[in-house]
Amino acid sequence: MSLLCSPPPFLSTPSNSRSPILPLRAGSLSTSLTRSRLGGCRRRRILKLGASSKLRCSSAMSIEEGPTSSSSFLQDNMLYSRAFWVSKATIAWDVDAGDGSYCLYCSKNATLSVANGEIQGYDVKFKLEKSNEMLPDHVSEKFPHIKNYKPLQVPPALDVKSLLKYQLAVAVLSCGDPLEVVQLEESNGVWCAKGPVTWQGCYYVYEVSVYHPSTLRIEKCIANDPYARGLSADGTRTLLVDVDSETLKPEAWDHLVDEKPNLLSFSDISIYELHVRDFSASDNTVPSDFRGGYLAFTSSAGITHVHLLPTFQFADVHDEKDKWQNVDFQMLESFPPDSDEQQARITAIQNADGYNWGKILYNPVLWGVPKGSYASNPNGSCRIIEFRKMVQALNRIGLRVVLDVVYNHLHASGPYDDYSVLDKIVPGYYLRRNLDGFIEQSTCTNNTASEHFMVERLIVDDLLHWAVNYKVDGFRFDLMGHIMKRTMDYELYLVSMKLKHSSLQGARVKARSALQSLTKQNDRVDGSSIYIYGEGWDFGEVANNGRGVNASQFNLCGTGIGSFNDRIRDAVLGGSPFGHPLQQGFITGLFLEPNDHDHGSTSATEHMLAVSKDHIQVGMAANLKDFVLTNHEGHEVKGCEVSRHDGTPVAYASCPTETVNYVSAHDNETLFDIVSLKTPVNISVDARCRINHLATSLIALSQGIPFFHAGDEILRSKSLDRDSYNSGDWFNRLDFSYSSNNWGVGLPPKEKNEQHWPLIKTRLANPAFKPQRSHILAALENFSSFISIRYSSPLFRLPTANAIQERVRFHNTGPSWVPGVIVMSIEDGHEGVQDFLSRIPWTKAGCLIGKRTKRHRPHSPIPFTITPNNNNNNNHRSPTVSAAASSEESTTTEEVDTARCLILLSRGYFSTNPPPTPKHNSAAAAAAKAAGGGACVYTCKTCNRSFPSFQALGGHRASHKKPKNEKKTAFFSDEEDFPSLSSSKHRMSLNSLSLQLSNASTTTFSAAATLKSSPSPRIHECSYCGAEFTSGQALGGHMRKHRAGPIIRSSPDVVPPDQASIEELEPEDSKKPANGLSLDLNLPAPEDEKEKSPNQRFRPAGFVHHYYSTID
Repeated sequence: MSLLCSPPPFLSTPSNSRSPILPLRAGSLSTSLTRSRLGGCRRRRILKLGASSKLRCSSAMSIEEGPTSSSSFLQDNMLYSRAFWVSKATIAWDVDAGDGSYCLYCSKNATLSVANGEIQGYDVKFKLEKSNEMLPDHVSEKFPHIKNYKPLQVPPALDVKSLLKYQLAVAVLSCGDPLEVVQLEESNGVWCAKGPVTWQGCYYVYEVSVYHPSTLRIEKCIANDPYARGLSADGTRTLLVDVDSETLKPEAWDHLVDEKPNLLSFSDISIYELHVRDFSASDNTVPSDFRGGYLAFTSSAGITHVHLLPTFQFADVHDEKDKWQNVDFQMLESFPPDSDEQQARITAIQNADGYNWGKILYNPVLWGVPKGSYASNPNGSCRIIEFRKMVQALNRIGLRVVLDVVYNHLHASGPYDDYSVLDKIVPGYYLRRNLDGFIEQSTCTNNTASEHFMVERLIVDDLLHWAVNYKVDGFRFDLMGHIMKRTMDYELYLVSMKLKHSSLQGARVKARSALQSLTKQNDRVDGSSIYIYGEGWDFGEVANNGRGVNASQFNLCGTGIGSFNDRIRDAVLGGSPFGHPLQQGFITGLFLEPNDHDHGSTSATEHMLAVSKDHIQVGMAANLKDFVLTNHEGHEVKGCEVSRHDGTPVAYASCPTETVNYVSAHDNETLFDIVSLKTPVNISVDARCRINHLATSLIALSQGIPFFHAGDEILRSKSLDRDSYNSGDWFNRLDFSYSSNNWGVGLPPKEKNEQHWPLIKTRLANPAFKPQRSHILAALENFSSFISIRYSSPLFRLPTANAIQERVRFHNTGPSWVPGVIVMSIEDGHEGVQDFLSRIPWTKAGCLIGKRTKRHRPHSPIPFTITPNNNNNNNHRSPTVSAAASSEESTTTEEVDTARCLILLSRGYFSTNPPPTPKHNSAAAAAAKAAGGGACVYTCKTCNRSFPSFQALGGHRASHKKPKNEKKTAFFSDEEDFPSLSSSKHRMSLNSLSLQLSNASTTTFSAAATLKSSPSPRIHECSYCGAEFTSGQALGGHMRKHRAGPIIRSSPDVVPPDQASIEELEPEDSKKPANGLSLDLNLPAPEDEKEKSPNQRFRPAGFVHHYYSTID
């Protein structure tokens, strides 16, 4: 084996220096290759560091070097003038640099010369930029004899007038013969060489003579270093770089571990998946040099972890931006929304633009180096420091960084492919083979063999490299099921659970001990906070443990490693990514709002909906295999006893952090697109926006790790493209100005979508499908609100399976369930508690009120019913929730800690009977009236007058003057369109939280909450010492005497009626606690409310939290 080294291109070095001198400590180069696997290699190992790069020049003269050129020949060529300075900004020359670069050399005293293959005697030199254009027309007309010459752009800041008095020469520097060739020495299967510090900053490649089974002969292969830490543009050569050099670290980089966002438990994680280029490629507020790259990351909010789609070196995107081709977006915008012209122009350049995340799963080439196309300069070490700056910036705004790693396959193989690396060095070892000796292709191409020791070693070493040198906070494994569990469980699990202190010495040190050795003190990394998850799909040659126990969903149980939960995705949306695009699911209209697809008989679709509900409930309980629930047949079953269509269990996790719940990701259509495909074509865009919100809210409120695709929160569309890996910036645009969601930008590319163009064209051509800015802003605010709710209490992020089993319940279950409604309750109970619903003091507008007090309701169960309104053959969508509460109370000396919430997830909506009619849909109003629903009537609570619209009621209510001491009334109105939900806010403090999510096509939320003064004096009781006070302020002063005072609530003075609908029940009045929780929810403000009292936010502490139901 040989090491062939050359200097980095474009370096300005002293005139007599042959290589750059960097103040870095000397080190050794090594590659981990086993002796047995190199048995086919020739015994002679050489490492070369020798002759200089090839040099071709022109001056006001010309210098050119051919393969056999000598320095004297080049010196003679300085007598010629073959380049032309044709304008202030342009030099013309007819020499193609290929992969090299053009440089302009200037000597004030005319001392330019060539010696040892180098230009010497220059005072300054400048890099000239290549241009893909022809010479300007005026230049070609003036100098027609050079019209076909290549234009080279002079740096704009150059003082041209003064340089014209210098001796000038233009040169092409390209990599030719290496500076030096050095022999590598083998020891115990490891080949290495040691050299001087002057090697630092040089590029090198390996020359390996080895028998290759694909050609049946000895091949001389030129390969990059599999352990590369730096590269040239497009990965043509490996850069010898010390990643621990201070010159490559942003300011305070070594102390970043102390600046990282707090992470108390993995259950506190929420993940936002993002493509580096998508984030800023279309953002004109970002400097053009930074758009689509690492340096564009400066701010974000609302989540804990950003999952970056692959940022390692991959193929099929040029690192050098001047090689990219582009399409005029203004021209594309001129075509109709259902035209095929946009995709035709995008696909014409799709292999030459700057966008591609990999046709074959990211096209991985080298795992350990950041991708050069995202850096401002792909050569040298620029990509290293810019990647670090990105991680640092994201950490400082409260976001941890997850790296998408693709260890399951490689882009290329064989002895000749430029992107082939491992298969050149040890053919037949790193790639998994079938029984005939050919490479397995089940991942799409060139499957790696992690069951082999050195493949596993390379994976673990690479993880350590990213964790220590780039301080990433987690790893998402692509096709994790194709990696062995031994690699994931015994090594990778330790990354996230037990890293202590570091010491990697020698090739035989076990990966587990190396991973356990990382600590803040020794490695400036907190290994215990690194989260690992991935795709646990079980298919191909590894299915059913065909190549050993693999890291599939079922095999990972008990490891603490997360895997994507495709069960909840398919149940929520319907079908699967590989099925018919019109197959409906729970939120997209199955049984209740059927589309044109044949789903079977009515009884069959109703059964499918019931089964989907079971799958969703298991997913909302973190997909725990031992979670007990009542299924659609009325039987108590464990999650692992609920089956999929193929008979496999739905649940597989043993703890909540082993489940990553999601409904959309970068693969397949976006959430808004799939909703637009599967829902009936005649529903409104308002309804589709609410369905989008219902889907994200369901994930946000589920136990386990929530995962969102970038743009889920702003109705992102890719114009119904099902696989946008190579669809360019046009179809992948993210608009953070919220003016457009990118719907209707043309038919998606033909390659992956042509089969469904007829379905797609109908929808893109309909302007009613396109959301407006108001819809996007409302969706964003609703998403942010539910993320805030998730982090308002640890009840939404229970850390253990036992906690979920004890506190999470599902209602509206069994064969008598009302279709389309999921009711989930979460409680912070105490010993002896029967269930959550048996302890509901009363309900009001779906809000369940809990308290921390010595006075509580008896444990007798309270009837809880959900009944459909107008449930005939044409209407399945308007259930009413009612609850009856006992008016009796009991007093006990036992201290009770309760904090509860009821989550109502509805395919329809919650309303009184009959359902209201939307104001902007006269046809729907007529239909509702014909169905027996009648007209919608709004009644004034003060004088009982009726009005036909909410606006008329609002105008009337303004005429009433309320006493200053009387509370206000807040309405959730069906008459308000979806966009208006973001028009104003209430600041609510809740003692128990009820969330109603609706996606009905004709309504939004339907409820009212009336709060009134108590007729008797309030009693505020201290739960620590029992002292009573007449005001909350007095109690607050008293509580400060205790070391830590609980949030308490006064005893009730209003007894609710025995039986009432949920909209008519009235909660007690109360003083808001000084430290009550404030949540911003998108509720329309009542017209007569002119003042709001500010609520004070508090940071959750401990496990018990209470929510107060007053609306100030």
